[in-house]
Amino acid sequence: MPAADGSCSICGDEAAPTVIESIDPATGTAEVRDGFGAISTVALDLLDSTAVGDTVMVHLGFAIGRVPPTGVTTTAAAHVGNTESVR
Repeated sequence: MPAADGSCSICGDEAAPTVIESIDPATGTAEVRDGFGAISTVALDLLDSTAVGDTVMVHLGFAIGRVPPTGVTTTAAAHVGNTESVR
């Protein structure tokens, strides 16, 4: 459960928006690109379905939620440095 300020109540960190670049169904993981262009591998265990191009919120190596297309103003990069828009 998030803390009152929107951060994780356990570690104090916040989720970051990323865009799915590729999915490996065999491992249940995805390669995602953050707003800085960095690629990382995240687990998809917590989401029902995902597709390449989806914007997902990532926290501690897990995709924890999908950002609906109407919730994305331009790209995940638009949210970097603007934590108020992703809480």
